[in-house]
Amino acid sequence: MDLFSVLMFQKNLKGVKKILDMPEWNQGKFQGLLTPNIWKNNYESVVKKLYLPYLKEKKYEHLLVPSIFSIPVSKIENGIDLLKKYNIDAYITIRCLRFETTTLEGLIEYLINNNIDLIVSDELTGKLRLNPILSCEKVLLKKRFGIDIEDIEKKKRGSR
Repeated sequence: MDLFSVLMFQKNLKGVKKILDMPEWNQGKFQGLLTPNIWKNNYESVVKKLYLPYLKEKKYEHLLVPSIFSIPVSKIENGIDLLKKYNIDAYITIRCLRFETTTLEGLIEYLINNNIDLIVSDELTGKLRLNPILSCEKVLLKKRFGIDIEDIEKKKRGSR
């Protein structure tokens, strides 16, 4: 192993130890978050996500799950801001945050333009939730809902 590889390994090892030693893992609201998803982040990113100002608000607490570590901070913040703009942020999901913000906005505009509700009632519980189209994987959008995400993205880029 060359010197650079050794130094990088040591740096990564220190970062892993720093994350593992965080006192947050003993706090109730953070328990259960120390999963393999976390290793996609460095220490600074982990801390930033744990203490995002949005996640202090009760309506966003449900976003504090292990999969939050697979989403960049900017996508989390931009996604929440976007859904706030349409007054549907209380229904935000981790899955919808995976979309690029422009794609998510294009989907929202598509739903609005086609008179499709942004918020729907859950068939099982009757509770209101975000339209599943806004949380659906790209590949399933066309298959399940007949929505061509690439077409929406092209139109969104063209309107700028």
